[in-house]
Amino acid sequence: MADEYAISTERSGDLIKDGFKSEREAYQWLKKQYGDNIDGFIVEKCDIDIKTISFGEFDRQAREFLSELVHEKLQDEGINPGSFSYSIEVDYSEQEAK
Repeated sequence: MADEYAISTERSGDLIKDGFKSEREAYQWLKKQYGDNIDGFIVEKCDIDIKTISFGEFDRQAREFLSELVHEKLQDEGINPGSFSYSIEVDYSEQEAK
């Protein structure tokens, strides 16, 4: 689990924005959005459970698109591959149901 900070409304508890790495970063964002009028907002530390899922099987159209994308990115880096393989790994956290 990683620590993150979230901003919510004090009154209703509605989530405004989350994913801040520090309390300071959250307050800086609040001030940028709302100026000095930040009464009524709460910045809270929240533990998030990061999960990972891997994708490896795709239909023909998706395989063609992904292969072309990977090949172009390799060429952008100055790499001219004879062949390559790839997999997609996604890190995510689930939203709590309201």
